[in-house]
Amino acid sequence: MERVAEEAQRYFPEARIEIFSSDTAGSAEAIRARMARMTSGEIDILIGTQMVVKGHNFPKLTFVGVVDGDLGLAGGDPRAGERTYQTLVQVAGRAGRADKPGHALIQTHQPEHEALTALAAGDRERFISAELMMREMLGLPPYGKLAAVIFSAFDQKLVDQTAKSFVMK
Repeated sequence: MERVAEEAQRYFPEARIEIFSSDTAGSAEAIRARMARMTSGEIDILIGTQMVVKGHNFPKLTFVGVVDGDLGLAGGDPRAGERTYQTLVQVAGRAGRADKPGHALIQTHQPEHEALTALAAGDRERFISAELMMREMLGLPPYGKLAAVIFSAFDQKLVDQTAKSFVMK
């Protein structure tokens, strides 16, 4: 985030910039004070983590930018698309809540992902439809069930053999 702040300062040298993350948040009172400064317009650019998304209303906010907006899609979580979509809708919805229109810019390495194409189109139903179709094809909930099975032993070969025989049954 410091790198983003440096770039913002370079392009907007007169801007009052603050970073808001778990490292910089401070006490509950410090968080409230920072949010009050943002609401009143004392902060021009607030660079933050997902902490900024949750439950804050900034009437003067007209632009939201997200760096690596598709990061949550990695890792194999079957709900990754849904969680990413929900988070990005929430953060994009922070801009333009008052009398000025808002804009969101989301950096992604996967612009073709259904969560991001539906978000760009403003089409929630499209995302839900694509997500349900993918889950049905893969047998994921609500069309199937998931279970975690852990094999553990001091002998790696025994673990491998047991896991293979378990899958074959």
